[in-house]
Amino acid sequence: MKASGLSSLYYRFIAVWVKLAGTGSRVERISNMVSALRGALSSSRNNLYNDHLKRIFPSKDRKWRNSVLAGYWRVHERNLFALFYLKSKVYADIEENISWTGREHLDNAIAKGKGLLLLVPHFGDERSLHVILGMEGYPVDVITSRYSDMPQYARDCRLGIGRKWNNLHFPDENPRWMYRTLQAGRIIHYASTAYGGPGGTWINNFGVPVLVPSAPWKLWKRTGCAVILASCSQTFNM
Repeated sequence: MKASGLSSLYYRFIAVWVKLAGTGSRVERISNMVSALRGALSSSRNNLYNDHLKRIFPSKDRKWRNSVLAGYWRVHERNLFALFYLKSKVYADIEENISWTGREHLDNAIAKGKGLLLLVPHFGDERSLHVILGMEGYPVDVITSRYSDMPQYARDCRLGIGRKWNNLHFPDENPRWMYRTLQAGRIIHYASTAYGGPGGTWINNFGVPVLVPSAPWKLWKRTGCAVILASCSQTFNM
């Protein structure tokens, strides 16, 4: 079977199990089992990551590196399961399971009326963050990949819930939409750790050269918008 067919089958498998599981605790149990299996079957990727961790953290042993990899696969799979878990829900369904920290900074920034650049690194579950913000009524525009390398079903799964609650934009669009969005007092959900093109500033992060995009600085400089860092972490039972 082609890789595209396997990808579609995998996403359909998750969709079915989330529907059958029903509750967050059951969804998480299935997600954890799948993550253990996925990690065990991804030997080539694990070897690459292990070598990377060994170079960055030379004082840590293999047991520590393996625990980091296990955590990575748990987060990776849980984030995929969250796409389907949140798909049929509204904010009232999940409100009691959400805890906010620093929400007053978000509200104060929006109240200023100059727009908000929400810098969200690839840490935790960044997609659920903009979905939950949209559910709660915040006007969020998101820059995201088109996932054009994925088959249609998998692509629709990746983008569908964002289209439901947010405005989606793509890297090949004219960036003027960002200025218009901020001028309208809306929120731009920006993955600050994503590749931002050939321009930017090189820094060393954990001993690795990283090209930091200059777009956030330019947007702030030209619009006077508010800038806030944010992240979303899933806790037990989704």
